[in-house]
Amino acid sequence: MRAQEAERIVNEYGRVMHEAARASTAAPVSMLPYDKATIKQAILVVLAVLHFAHELSDKFRSDLRGGYIWLANFVDDERAECVREYDAAMLDSFERFESLPPGTVGRSVEILRGIHAEGLLLHAEFWEFEKRIGLRPASQDFDAMVEEAREMARRALGRESEPGGGHATKRPRPRWKFWQR
Repeated sequence: MRAQEAERIVNEYGRVMHEAARASTAAPVSMLPYDKATIKQAILVVLAVLHFAHELSDKFRSDLRGGYIWLANFVDDERAECVREYDAAMLDSFERFESLPPGTVGRSVEILRGIHAEGLLLHAEFWEFEKRIGLRPASQDFDAMVEEAREMARRALGRESEPGGGHATKRPRPRWKFWQR
């Protein structure tokens, strides 16, 4: 991917991300101007180009990291709608929250748990890329931090190994009544 194309993709994604962030915790993946893999690649290309050109500010680096991690918030449209209903009810009133269809709260919590876990993994990916291009020093502390992020993601997903590659472990269901809504 060329730098100009990557810059265009990152700018388009940035506009969509800011619009989506105002609407809900989860956003429909159909809002994305490109697939997640293309956006991730574009963000990393922009990061590397600016770094090697000595034009990367700390603020822009942080913005790129945030955009990379926020990709986790884009989920399939049905899941995004479920979380949007949950978010709206949480912000509105207890009565509206209580009137959510059965299963909405539990499903939304599971979706949000998945978003959190994917965000941790994306953060670890971003850190590793920064390390590869020389933005982060190679150290055991850094490697331990990345592995800790991955382990937190595995626990959040209830898996013993990497998401997508392992088997799910049985998690005990919380006993709180609202979970069963």
